[in-house]
Amino acid sequence: MKDQLRKLILWLPGLSILYLLRFHIGPLPTNVFEVLVYLTAIAAWFTYPQWRTVKLSPSSKGLWVLGIAVVIAAVLVSPTREALGIIKGWLVPAVLAYWMLRHALQSEKDYKAMLKAMVWQGVLVAVVAMLQRLHPVSTWWSNQWPDTAQYLFTGRAVSLFNSPNAAAMILVPSLIIMRYLHNKTTDYTPALLILLGLLATDSRGGLIAAIVGLLVYGLWQRKQTQFGVSLSLVSLLLFNPVVLTYLGSGDLNNADIRIHIWRKSWELALAHPVVGIGLGSFQTMFHQFTLHQPNFDEFITPYALHPHNVLLYVWLSFGLVGLVGFVYLLFRSLSSSVRLGTPHSLLGGALIIAMLVHGMVDTTIFKNDLIIWFVVALVLVSASQNSKLQDKNSK
Repeated sequence: MKDQLRKLILWLPGLSILYLLRFHIGPLPTNVFEVLVYLTAIAAWFTYPQWRTVKLSPSSKGLWVLGIAVVIAAVLVSPTREALGIIKGWLVPAVLAYWMLRHALQSEKDYKAMLKAMVWQGVLVAVVAMLQRLHPVSTWWSNQWPDTAQYLFTGRAVSLFNSPNAAAMILVPSLIIMRYLHNKTTDYTPALLILLGLLATDSRGGLIAAIVGLLVYGLWQRKQTQFGVSLSLVSLLLFNPVVLTYLGSGDLNNADIRIHIWRKSWELALAHPVVGIGLGSFQTMFHQFTLHQPNFDEFITPYALHPHNVLLYVWLSFGLVGLVGFVYLLFRSLSSSVRLGTPHSLLGGALIIAMLVHGMVDTTIFKNDLIIWFVVALVLVSASQNSKLQDKNSK
């Protein structure tokens, strides 16, 4: 029983696609993956009593306290009930997944089991994306899910999601994980399928993030730490809303719609700089903020489900303190990744870099499945740090 439960915990990130299977428990909306995480955590709590004690450094305790305070503030500020749904469906499952994975990852075999499960989810997403490039499949898919027609009819695959970018945000980390697994296997088929799936989405942000993530990972593996850090910084400096907005023409095409969203999101953040606008209220507040702007209701607001930038999302959702805390978490994790230099920590750091670069043009991380994959990146770094400390104490 214990072995089966540990296997299920290791497979959880690779099963995150199950969040697409939604249903209601009475009036409460939920999904298969969310329920699976909660039930697995309850089982782990009773099956592994030794897991109940969590040792944290003073700085980690401070970060947790700050995070809880910021989330409570974000709920109180939010004018909608969606904030509670985000906590229930995103944040709490992420914390539970972090807790379980930190304890369940005990050997290289465990790491491989978790990462392979994630890769196979990426392969599934990629195969569906490639099939959608076939005209009969894209036509059928558009008829079944009309919201996807705007992308499929232009040749962009959405896979199992509602947009090409959502598919790309799974395929990018899958490709980087496959690069790690290439050190353990000579089967390149999954990597090829994932790459073809990424190309089928025609996501420029995803392709750039994958290239940067793979290059940084390769440089760090070869002990070229400074080059890897420099590439990351240059990518973030060039591939961000400030530069892209400056280069944009202002026309209402697909790329420049995002530029309009960035501009107004920035103005919205400046209008609420300290506490933000709260969780789950972006589109409502964006609509009110741009109510009298010409063409916004028809061409821009329908696409403004989020600010299309992970830092703007954090600032607007959790306020200035939340943004500073999030940046500190990223800096701490990346610095630990490079300092430790283990295969797992370097992989975790490369995943964070790829998600962050991609997050300059889209809201990575804050989605049912992506927040679990971000947790995996954090666990890869923190578990490596813990094993280093254990090795040091045993000597």
